[in-house]
Amino acid sequence: MNVVVKESGKFEQVYITGGDAVMYFPNLFNPKQKYQSDDKEFSVTLFVDQATRDKLESHTDDGGVFINKQFAEVGVDKNKKKKIKFPTSDQVAEGERNFDAVKGLHGVSLTAPEFKKNGDKVVINVVDEQGNPWDKSKPIGTGSKANIRMWGYRNADGQLNVTLDLVQITEYVEGSSGGSGGFDDVLGIDLSKSETPAAMEAPSDFDDDDSDIPF
Repeated sequence: MNVVVKESGKFEQVYITGGDAVMYFPNLFNPKQKYQSDDKEFSVTLFVDQATRDKLESHTDDGGVFINKQFAEVGVDKNKKKKIKFPTSDQVAEGERNFDAVKGLHGVSLTAPEFKKNGDKVVINVVDEQGNPWDKSKPIGTGSKANIRMWGYRNADGQLNVTLDLVQITEYVEGSSGGSGGFDDVLGIDLSKSETPAAMEAPSDFDDDDSDIPF
């Protein structure tokens, strides 16, 4: 994986390239209600390698990007409730959700609000490897891989406040089309509660430790 940063006026564009970033719970077409909020957002939990995390997380003085997102290593890092954020199968009861398939990687929640400050609707650009608009009849599932583009601006502390902007699917995994998905014992995901074809959704109590983005 590679991280590329481009300046665009007072904004910056951040790319995660290489096509190996793994998506969980991709919700890219139909915004869902945020946790403990009346607002809606697009979202994806992205799993990247250690070098990518280091580059995005570290301060610009150390050659990093310094984005306003918190990462969590699978099976290691805890959330604000002091629980492992992305547990492995040996850390949860049998049959509960686990992240064995991305063990060794680091997860981060990337989001975009439903509306801009001026009231315009936000659209996540989702394309295939050739740059063609994604066929929405093909639900994108957990385990799909992608290149990602974010855009953002620096706050007073020099931290880059980012929002999800573009997703280029490089490896497609079909998502669930509804309530007949059942339980995937490889990924440890309950598909029976999926409501839309856009994704295997995150659980309703999936907490996001990141700061809100004031668009």
